[in-house]
Amino acid sequence: MENALVERLHNKPGKSYLVLDGGMGTSLGLMGLNEFDAWSAPRRLDEPNIRSKVKKVHMDFLESGVDIITTNTYDSQFEAIAGEQTFKKSQWVFDNIDLANEAIDAYLSKLPSNCKSIRPLLAMSVGSFATVITGRAETANREQNSDTDCRRREGYGFDASEIRSYFAARLSNDILRYAGNSNVSVLAIETVGDLLEVQVICGVLQSKAELLNKARLSTWVTLTCPTEKYVDTGASISSCIEELAKCSQVTALGINCTEPHLITPIILSIKEVLKLCCAEDKLIVVYPNSGEIYLSRALKEGETDHWKMQSMYKDWNFLDASKEWIDNGANIIGGCCRITADNIAELARFKLTEDLTLQLHKQLFDKWVQGKTEGHVTNFTTKEVMGVSDNPHKDGTSPTNNPSTLPHFKPGIAYFYPSLKIHKLRWEDLKPGVEPPVRLITALQDGISKRSDIYIAKNYLGPLEKAFCGDLLTDSTDAL
Repeated sequence: MENALVERLHNKPGKSYLVLDGGMGTSLGLMGLNEFDAWSAPRRLDEPNIRSKVKKVHMDFLESGVDIITTNTYDSQFEAIAGEQTFKKSQWVFDNIDLANEAIDAYLSKLPSNCKSIRPLLAMSVGSFATVITGRAETANREQNSDTDCRRREGYGFDASEIRSYFAARLSNDILRYAGNSNVSVLAIETVGDLLEVQVICGVLQSKAELLNKARLSTWVTLTCPTEKYVDTGASISSCIEELAKCSQVTALGINCTEPHLITPIILSIKEVLKLCCAEDKLIVVYPNSGEIYLSRALKEGETDHWKMQSMYKDWNFLDASKEWIDNGANIIGGCCRITADNIAELARFKLTEDLTLQLHKQLFDKWVQGKTEGHVTNFTTKEVMGVSDNPHKDGTSPTNNPSTLPHFKPGIAYFYPSLKIHKLRWEDLKPGVEPPVRLITALQDGISKRSDIYIAKNYLGPLEKAFCGDLLTDSTDAL
């Protein structure tokens, strides 16, 4: 089966990770919807005010530079319709898939006609069984009345057949077929807090394997965890990951709606389990909340908001945390509750800068190796300017031409170097999600590519520029 997540990840230049969107409910709240309106939005798209705001949230995340957006189907509220009105229940999902596609089309249509852009992936959100438990919030970092809390109760106190019915409705054949025919690439089963629930999900996915493969649908399953060891109802994270590792229909797994400080240790635990299960090909997806506590109870005197900031997160930075998660093995990073398009944009801009930096470094390095090989420049100069190794292979044959690992030969931070026309690129030309032509990629601050520019300009001017950087030039007559 084609796997859109793996294919998109492998085709991304530079660092291999994808950027996911953030919190839909949070974003709708910032647009003025109250909590009831925000949560009931999936089944109220016939109301112009609701529909326009949901589309605007999708557009904001797309314009922030994401690789993946999710449909607003997390809490589809099928149980709000009594009886067997299956078509109407499914129609809510169809409508939200259509609206997300409408937003993607609108976003792409706004890009300049000469810009190369890849269509962002679309994930269909499926919320945890906990969404239908009266008086209970799904997020693990909540403050809730103990008499209504289902924590530490297997299956949230329900049996497997009830949980199975919940997911069978949301993953019905009609919904899966519609998703597969409507640009949906991924099923995102989110905020799962129970081992029995994980087992049921895997069973439902396996029972739908033929249809999922035919519809070209990948699946990720993410857990919500109150500690770095346990999921919400008390089972170990490791036991849940083991179940998911065995499920051939699960492409990616990880954590969502969990406090940020828990993410790195959980990523490391996930990697250990995947290695033991010989399932290291599965991707790791993380999209935590902001670390604020959700007050899943009546507000007390003096409280004005259902979200309460914890002191440890007052100076927390989403981008810095995301870099740590990437370094520790996360493949897909986004946000859940209280994470906005502004937060996601920081990560997307970082990704774009990194990609361009690495592309330029490779382009210049390869050109210098070519120049060295063809005798246009000496081995000594190539080593001094670009850090191209002159060490021979083990068998004593020609130099390896490997890049130096010394710090001053590493790529620097992207900047705009106006002395050479090949580097004249305005920041506004760098649209999120758009890969500019190679000849317009920026130079680097200090480091090897600035030295390369200076050397070329000073010693060889036009002739060397044509020999080394021909495919980077906008023309061959007035580049300098």
